Amino acid sequence: MRRRDPGGGVVQVELVEADADHEVNGVGDGGGGDTRETGRARRLRRVGLAVILVGTIVTAMVVDARQNAARRVELAELGWVLPPVEGPLEEVWRSAGGWTLAHTDELFVLAGSEGGVRALDPATGAEAWTHDGAGANSTCSALLDYREARVEQLTADIVYCYPIDVYQERTPAEGVAVPIDFIEVATGTEISNLVVDGSLVVSDMVDGDLLVTFVDSSAALGVRRWDPRAGEVWSYRSAPGFVPNGVVLSSVDAGADEPDEGIPGSPVQLSYGVADGAVRLTDAIALDLATGEQVTVPPLEATSPNVNVWPLPDGGSVEVRLETSPDGGWSETGRVLDADGSLRFATDGIPRFSWQTDGSDAGVLTVFRPDGRVAGIDPETGQTRWSAANATPAFVLEDVMVLVGSAGVLAIDVHDGEERWHAEEIFVWNDTAATDGDVVLVQSLDGAVPELVALDLLTGAEAWRIPITGITGSYWRLDHRGGNLLLLGDEEILALG
Repeated sequence: MRRRDPGGGVVQVELVEADADHEVNGVGDGGGGDTRETGRARRLRRVGLAVILVGTIVTAMVVDARQNAARRVELAELGWVLPPVEGPLEEVWRSAGGWTLAHTDELFVLAGSEGGVRALDPATGAEAWTHDGAGANSTCSALLDYREARVEQLTADIVYCYPIDVYQERTPAEGVAVPIDFIEVATGTEISNLVVDGSLVVSDMVDGDLLVTFVDSSAALGVRRWDPRAGEVWSYRSAPGFVPNGVVLSSVDAGADEPDEGIPGSPVQLSYGVADGAVRLTDAIALDLATGEQVTVPPLEATSPNVNVWPLPDGGSVEVRLETSPDGGWSETGRVLDADGSLRFATDGIPRFSWQTDGSDAGVLTVFRPDGRVAGIDPETGQTRWSAANATPAFVLEDVMVLVGSAGVLAIDVHDGEERWHAEEIFVWNDTAATDGDVVLVQSLDGAVPELVALDLLTGAEAWRIPITGITGSYWRLDHRGGNLLLLGDEEILALG
């Protein structure tokens, strides 16, 4: 082998094969070197390498810990991902069930099946407060604007209760009085009470106020806007006899046995809707939401409450339209529109928006097709990217969509449909699932015993399962509060930790 010396000349180099480290260092037979010094150097080199290796491992662990902590923060900000669930879990407390109306950091509020409302501490199950609502035969609702709020992300700070049999849409007897009680979620305090002298037709929420439409004993149509904390904002009442035979909200509400609109003796059909700062009652009557005064509104088509629209990242939009027919039938259609409102394409099936997503499915539109399959389509072209049978999308996280149904539990790449894993042996009891970012929690039924099963989100491998003994009801909703995993059923609530 030759190499150049610094002066540019050529130096001849001879390679010699060494049999041991001490020969490389010039210590051979009769070399006279200090073997102890050589051994010390060799040990120092090994220690140095070990220190470097340990430092590399520690650095990697620190980086991983920081990345995991940052990921946990991002998952928590989504609002629907559970905190880390370490299983298998055990029962902490159990309580009578109900439907969740609202929650705070310290409690959650339930409507009872027999009327009334109560708040529980999620850590212990203890009752924070109770209220009998509007009596034994009453129902309660969260004061939420369902046009704006996602029902699953309950943020209402007020609930209201009223008798369950007051939605009659007919002219009531004279002297009828319908109480509506407003209850503060945080304390259980009744903050106001509205009494309506008529049968309720519609109750709606606008900017934190309750908007009540009713028919009174004089066959007049009335509307009241009520601020739960400050009282009445405004009221409207038509002339007596305006709705002598009551009202219906649509041809679906009228039913097949009701006479058609325009025939003597038929109820007045309302074209109810809130849009453009007004509430529409009929084609001729609309009221300004701020003042209650009658105003002129655009044609019904422009303000129809039966059209739901949500935006696409490219500036276009998705439209789902619910249309009714005179015979009481109805149909849904879906369309994708360009930014200027022109038709891009009609969808084969009904688009559905999922709130349980981290946004990694932005380039895919989920559509439910008439044949029962769910499909992911390209929102720009309408081209089908994937489809699945007997499964309902549960959530999308980090480009993975998890679907559950009679086909078991399926995880696919949300963009191209590539199967990540399929736990087809899981008999899913409810078409719902939850995740903490590491495992997927599903409700399964093994024989007659319901179970909670945890599957690894990346591989689908079963992490653990536990039987849920004694719980009844047909539906559970999973939540995580007070350090416990809550199984919220219509008849029982179970806290696991």
